[in-house]
Amino acid sequence: MHWYRPALILELLFIAAIALVSCPATTASDNIPVSNMTITFSEIGAVHFKIVQTVASSRDGATTFHFELQKQYRPENVSIYDYETGKPLKYQMKDLESVAAYDVSFDRPYFNGYTFVVEYDNHNHIIDEGGGTYSFGMRPGVDINKVERIYTVILPPQNFTYIGYNTALDRPISVDTVDGSTVIVFHNITSAPADYAWEIKFRAIGIKNELEKANTGPGVSLDGGMTLIVSLVSLAVCIRFKKR
Repeated sequence: MHWYRPALILELLFIAAIALVSCPATTASDNIPVSNMTITFSEIGAVHFKIVQTVASSRDGATTFHFELQKQYRPENVSIYDYETGKPLKYQMKDLESVAAYDVSFDRPYFNGYTFVVEYDNHNHIIDEGGGTYSFGMRPGVDINKVERIYTVILPPQNFTYIGYNTALDRPISVDTVDGSTVIVFHNITSAPADYAWEIKFRAIGIKNELEKANTGPGVSLDGGMTLIVSLVSLAVCIRFKKR
């Protein structure tokens, strides 16, 4: 396990299937947020995150969503839009010292839950394990709210060879080959205990420029380098993450 290393990415985000697996609808009895993240590697090791986020229903109505992208992962090409229509959502971005903070506004209060998408590119997430082996992993930050998390990692056939997962951590629910790409899926429903994490291992070529740089400060790192805060009209539900 490598939880102590800045290289092991932490939590939030979402998706499944080769490009997108829409998250399963939660029932009224469950009524929990769903984070469904697809993590797609380019041939050179850059990472694209596509997150389908479902905010749980609330009598107060969901109106805003706050998240932060960690600058150490060089976020680019941020896109935020409605899941059903593809219509861009309004947001304000504030440039802070170590993060870019985004406040997203919904078009109206959503009392029965709301689903939208966040997409962006990140860099320098891959860890060099030595001996030609590399790894990539995530660990949720601890929170008291139960969240359904689906993670799908897509390794392209060019330059990447999947060799397994860290058996000391969570095991994938499936590992398949789709159009030559390796698709690894993890699924967890929890209030994010500190001991939950997953990590995959692979061999790769041509990714030297995308290996994780040494962390020069305490910093915070989350799933894809993203911190999430969901705001309701009269209730703020915060999911915060920090590195162990």
